[in-house]
Amino acid sequence: MGRMKILLAFDKFKDAAGAAELCRAGASTLAEEGLSPDVRMLPLTDGGEGFATLLTQSIDGVIRRSPVTGPCGEIQDAAWGVVEGEQIPSGARDFLFRGKPPRRVALVEMAQAAGLEQVSAEQRDPFATTTFGVGQLLAEASREVELIVLGLGGSATNDLGIGALGALGLRAGDVSVADRCPQWVFPKNWPLPEGALQWKTKEKRPPVVAACDVDNPLFGPRGAIRGFGPQKGLVTEEGLVRMETVCLKMAELVEVLSGRTPKYREGPGSGAAGGISWGLGNFLSLRRVSGAELVAAWQEWERLTDWADLVITGEGCVDEGFYSGKGPGALARMAMAKETPVKVLAGKVMEGVRKHPLAKEGQIQFYGLNPPDEPLEISLSQTLPRLQKTLRDCLSS
Repeated sequence: MGRMKILLAFDKFKDAAGAAELCRAGASTLAEEGLSPDVRMLPLTDGGEGFATLLTQSIDGVIRRSPVTGPCGEIQDAAWGVVEGEQIPSGARDFLFRGKPPRRVALVEMAQAAGLEQVSAEQRDPFATTTFGVGQLLAEASREVELIVLGLGGSATNDLGIGALGALGLRAGDVSVADRCPQWVFPKNWPLPEGALQWKTKEKRPPVVAACDVDNPLFGPRGAIRGFGPQKGLVTEEGLVRMETVCLKMAELVEVLSGRTPKYREGPGSGAAGGISWGLGNFLSLRRVSGAELVAAWQEWERLTDWADLVITGEGCVDEGFYSGKGPGALARMAMAKETPVKVLAGKVMEGVRKHPLAKEGQIQFYGLNPPDEPLEISLSQTLPRLQKTLRDCLSS
């Protein structure tokens, strides 16, 4: 009988450890225990943190680093990737292009330039954050590729992508227009110019494929503001109403310039990541795809779950949405459909998860790393050693 084949497939544990770091820690533990399994690592991502670097490195692409304006106006380095079109796995090509692959493709991650994790809880305020750095990355990538894949997720912003458009050529108006075009949509210390809204660029941009798993429209109860504003700092009704008023006026101004109709605001995903795909779609060739499905095809989950005798996955917190969610949950469902056992290691496991029929049938087992009443800062600091200990325990039981 051959060695057991184990697939280690962790998503990030938010504020504690990245996906690749967790996979390496798991592999190291298995080696130390002398279990000698055949191990493959699969760091997981969606359109958020880790999207660009993990997908680029998975096919030996090149990681670039560029100085950009961060969400609060500070200058910071942002990573993005360049890959050869012919190296992209065949399944992922179906999401990105038809026919002959482009020579080079850029992978850009919004969270690198406008990420919520880059902003402390005290600083979170969508009236003060910008996507200008995302536009800088798109401009940089445009100079050397024929297609850009933009991962949306984990954003700190709700500027409709106007900041990003500001980096790509959007300029703002005379005094009457300036009153309706507030300073917050542009990076800090960037003077608001006089004159009407204009699209000041003659550069031809490559098409953009936006990877996200949010189908929310731009406005309304499920829109960018009501749906995601509170986690970004809009915690009062007054703030939500003010943001809706400002964004509605801005959307009207953009539509006059771009020729888009208000119907475009209702498209599935137009409210993703603070409305950036809506904003960019007014002036660029942009198409939205499922980030989870793109990543699964790119990382060849089907092939890896066919190979594995055991799948070990996990993320920071697992709740009842695990079975219908993306990342570890989607991978677990794929493995269980093939009758491959799954073990899930998480910082916190909500009780309802264990009551699901699949869990009761023994197809999947859950292991919590941390005591339920422990202070969060202690749990975060102990993530890696506890993951290694829990891994040893679950394999010996």
